Amino acid sequence: HRTAFTDVEHITAQRLQTMLQEGAVTVVDVRSAAERAVSMIPGAVTIDTMPSKVEGPVVLYCTVGYRSSLEARRLADEAPAGIYSMGGILEWARAGGVLHDSSGKPTKRVHAFAAKWAAMAPEDHDALVFEQPLSWSFIGAALRVPYVWVMGQVRRLLN
Repeated sequence: HRTAFTDVEHITAQRLQTMLQEGAVTVVDVRSAAERAVSMIPGAVTIDTMPSKVEGPVVLYCTVGYRSSLEARRLADEAPAGIYSMGGILEWARAGGVLHDSSGKPTKRVHAFAAKWAAMAPEDHDALVFEQPLSWSFIGAALRVPYVWVMGQVRRLLN
């Protein structure tokens, strides 16, 4: 996915861990509510609850980085520098990152989105895959990107 999003700044799970230790960073989970109910990175907010003004960098994540790259591309036209896509919750888990369940307790369960990515989960984690239809929010995110890019180009021309 990184080669498909050369206009997006990508970071590793290790870099996110360092950023969290160094100070203010907003971590944003762009996955569906069903995926987030299984586990999330502690302290992450959802794309819908992300504050309109944030201090410091914003790191978005999904399962493997595709959806977070779409959102990072969209937000890049709306926000200042410091918007990153992280390789995903599976990369986070493989790097030893802690996951919390919906009640805030540590868990070794992770939603893998699709069976083909379940093998990317660490061996000591339970990779869950729900049969799910293509999400309208995913389709919406994919369609927003060209619209946001076009509007950004129009604004640049008018200024």
